[in-house]
Amino acid sequence: MIEITPEMTNEQLRSLSENLKTALINLTFDLKKVTDAIVAKKESHETEVANLKARHEAELARLIADNEDMTEIVAKNTELISAVEKFIA
Repeated sequence: MIEITPEMTNEQLRSLSENLKTALINLTFDLKKVTDAIVAKKESHETEVANLKARHEAELARLIADNEDMTEIVAKNTELISAVEKFIA
């Protein structure tokens, strides 16, 4: 906290004012750098998430297609088994 006393001269107050402005400008610049780094990290994360989602969607589509193929094979095999069982009976 800054302490201001009645004994301070105009020059001291002016200097204090300039120092505070400079500090504020520097802090704002530093805050902008940190914010830019956060934005870059966030964008990188979003890209990673999108890539992972695309890979998982492709894998899921492949698994669904494989399962559908297996369902067709089971249905055909079941028909053949039924036909052979009927033939034998």
